[in-house]
Amino acid sequence: MAGLVELAAGAFVAIALVLGGIDALFGQPRDSAGRYQTYRLNQFVGLVMTVLFIGIAAYIYVSF
Repeated sequence: MAGLVELAAGAFVAIALVLGGIDALFGQPRDSAGRYQTYRLNQFVGLVMTVLFIGIAAYIYVSF
């Protein structure tokens, strides 16, 4: 059972890393001239989601 919990926690961390990577790579849309536009709000939301997923994974890992 403990292995299953660790697997679930690892899956949460993997999802957080993937979401963070996707946000870092594709979180800056281009305008009509092809210049990168940096949206701080999108980056902030990506950061919050990543921290949230890692926090959930840590909570699951510690609670069992």
